[in-house]
Amino acid sequence: MRSWRKAKFKIADPELALQVQVSKTLGLGFALSITGIFGIGSLVALMIGLKTRRIINNSEGRLSGSRMALWCIIAGALGSLILIPLTVAMILKQLK
Repeated sequence: MRSWRKAKFKIADPELALQVQVSKTLGLGFALSITGIFGIGSLVALMIGLKTRRIINNSEGRLSGSRMALWCIIAGALGSLILIPLTVAMILKQLK
């Protein structure tokens, strides 16, 4: 029996398919921006936010998710600025 979660549905409308892809990507970016994962997750969330924001802006209003992309950019940038130096400092402290 095949799980519905693993099923691949073909979407006829390419614009809807792009919206689904953007939404899934932003969901990943949101999760990474919250968890941080030693600053690497925040950095990935920042990159996801920038990429999806560009896609949304180029869609001329047909795609949504601009606020979520902005969240990924802001939270990813703040997390990167705080967590990456903190992680490096903890590693250097352990090496001494």
